Formats: sequence, structure tokens, C-alpha cells
Amino acid sequence: MHFYSLTTRGFYSAEIHGDAIPEDAVPITAERYSELLDSLSSGQTIMVDDDGHLVTVDAVLTDAQRRASMRLLRDSRLDETDWMIVRHRDEVDIGRATTLSVDQFTTLLAYRQALRDLPEQDGFPSGMAPPPPDFLVPVLDRLR
Repeated sequence: MHFYSLTTRGFYSAEIHGDAIPEDAVPITAERYSELLDSLSSGQTIMVDDDGHLVTVDAVLTDAQRRASMRLLRDSRLDETDWMIVRHRDEVDIGRATTLSVDQFTTLLAYRQALRDLPEQDGFPSGMAPPPPDFLVPVLDRLR
């Protein structure tokens, strides 16, 4: 289950953040979470309409706001895959067969590094976040 807080302008996951989710955070469906993330990456901002629903609108953002928005997107995508890294390393540590292959794990690490490197790319914050590796898409879709 995902949540969005207008106060912090951040996304939260019940699995990751537990009791640390702000009180004003509203639950959002996995599909809406994905839509909102995509909207943020295309330069839109999240607002509340007159009926209290989260909506995205074209925003005239300052450079600092665009940077913050892209960092929010990047951080959300890193949060989504934290558990996969931990699970893989735990499986290795206890000598158990890993859920991810060595190639998948390496690809996951490279994807996460590309997300971390995003602010250093030419044109940041105008660029797009790297897409997740193909093997992650169905997993992330189930979580969203």
C-alpha cells in the first residue's frame, strides 16, 4: 500500500515506512502511484482538487523545485528496490539459493547506481529517470 503526503510532498510505503507515515498521507492505489510518479518525471506537480482528490497539473517550477521533484522520483524508485537488495544479500549470507540470478542482481545494482547518478547527468533535472530493468517491471507492478 502506498501513500502520498502533501505536507512533505512525498510518497510512502506501508512496508518500508511503517508507523513513520505522516498523518496527512492519503492512501493511493498502485496504479495511481505509478501515474503520479510518471507525471512528476514529466514536469507536473501534485495538487488537491476541490473534491480532495490528488491531481497532477502542469507546473511552472523553479530549477530548485524541478531538482527536488526529480530527486523525489529517484528516491521513490530506490525505495522500491531496497527490499530486493536486502533479500538477495540475506540469501547469500545464509547460504541459500538466491531469488535473483547473479546477472539480475548486477543489473539491479547498475539500475540503482544510474538512479543515484541522475543529478550528475547533463541537463538535470530535465532528463528522464532510467527505466527499470525488464525483469523488475512485473515485480514493481505487483507492488504498486
